[in-house]
Amino acid sequence: MILPMWLLYAAVMVAGCAATAWVQGSALIAGVLAGAAWNLASLWCLSRMLAAWLGPRRSSRRALGWLLVKFPLLYVLAFVMLRSGSVSLVGFGIGFGAWEIAPFGIRLLRGRAEKIAKGKRG
Repeated sequence: MILPMWLLYAAVMVAGCAATAWVQGSALIAGVLAGAAWNLASLWCLSRMLAAWLGPRRSSRRALGWLLVKFPLLYVLAFVMLRSGSVSLVGFGIGFGAWEIAPFGIRLLRGRAEKIAKGKRG
């Protein structure tokens, strides 16, 4: 049985959050969750902006709207969260990076498991 990628990403994030909460405490775990959420929101806004700009139904107005949401709004939100002190910068970096690194690691493990299942070694 192969799990959907979003479920694997969520499992990696929950495991990472549980581990950091156990080791460090609440500011770090809040940072991990905030970094992951910020990364997903940023990627979603970027995909919407590119679809509006380059997609079949092109609209400069919609692309500009998504550009204004992504850059000023998300970056101000990140600054306010990090400046407040309730969100750890290290945790934010870990959460942000987990969504960048997890797909590659999961794909690597899946490829290795498929080779083993087919009987190939090495």
